[in-house]
Amino acid sequence: MLVGKAFVKAWLDCAKCHSLLWIHGMQRYGDASLLHMLYSPDEGCGFLMDYDLSISSTSVRDRKGTIPLMALELLHKKYWAGTFKRLYHHELEAFIWILPFVFLRYQDKIPQAEELVTKWMTSDYTQCHKEKCSFSTSDRLLEAGTLVQPDFQNEWNLVTFLITWILGEQERRGRAKLYGKPVVNPDMMYVWLEFTQQLRSVGSAFPLQLAYIGELVDELGLEKMLSVEVDDGVSGTLLALPRTYP
Repeated sequence: MLVGKAFVKAWLDCAKCHSLLWIHGMQRYGDASLLHMLYSPDEGCGFLMDYDLSISSTSVRDRKGTIPLMALELLHKKYWAGTFKRLYHHELEAFIWILPFVFLRYQDKIPQAEELVTKWMTSDYTQCHKEKCSFSTSDRLLEAGTLVQPDFQNEWNLVTFLITWILGEQERRGRAKLYGKPVVNPDMMYVWLEFTQQLRSVGSAFPLQLAYIGELVDELGLEKMLSVEVDDGVSGTLLALPRTYP
């Protein structure tokens, strides 16, 4: 099993692959999990498998996902009843939840005895939501940082940065709903830009351990995806995706 920088790079490779699926209309890959993330030693990169799980943005079908890694907003009866729309930020959040799951659970490829993320492993989405919300408090994240497996101790600050970010965005949407204001759901490009900025921020904040993350942003061209070109499906011409933000 990959560790440290090698794991983070492979994880970013998979997140990038998923975002490209989304850009090209496969907008519900729907099941970010370790089972669908592989690593190619020959190519030196991570990649996704089971593309048959991808669903076109025009399809009426949907995928439920792997409950322990699903976005918090999807661990709700409205989603499971089909009345809550799954958006790109939910997909990216699922990738983020992979990090604490791995960092706390795996050492030398072997699942370790621990309680924090094991509690997420349930088919009861309500219980999983409860456990992940409890886990995400600042005190619990601080506590969890003392329990990270040795292979990933330098990477824990990446987890705290990203979870704090997704919770802040969720709180923003919640406040808007509470006060009767329009709930603005950010588009894919806005979310991806914010994600790359978070990556750069954590690299700058912890240069001794995580400076390599900013280097990976450049190496993988993560910010250049803002100007990726896609086929419009009609004329065969290529259209540059605009930078649109709420």
